[in-house]
Amino acid sequence: MLTNRKVILIGLALLMLAAGALLYLDSQQKYTGGYKNGKYHGAGVIEYRNGDRFEGYFQEGKANGFGRYILSNGDVLEGMWEEQNYVGPGKYTFSDGESYEIKQDDEQLLDELSKVEI
Repeated sequence: MLTNRKVILIGLALLMLAAGALLYLDSQQKYTGGYKNGKYHGAGVIEYRNGDRFEGYFQEGKANGFGRYILSNGDVLEGMWEEQNYVGPGKYTFSDGESYEIKQDDEQLLDELSKVEI
């Protein structure tokens, strides 16, 4: 079952990439959290117009460190982020509770997820 879910997960990564790019261009987001020199800094939450949200740590306006990207359908991608991009390792939990551990040697999946930008 997880093998099929991995294919679905790669598709979701591509969908998140497309949606994230549109949201970024539209600036349809709400940020709550710390600021430093006018930029997101420290713990914070970004809520997107489509119902997705990111909870994590920011440095100089960019997601850095541990974070959770929660999709509006209830799925959750959690792990490490650097310079706005997901770098793993981490975990993807489907809304039904099943989860998939994302490891550093899972190159194809990490390559797709690294394109997801906060």
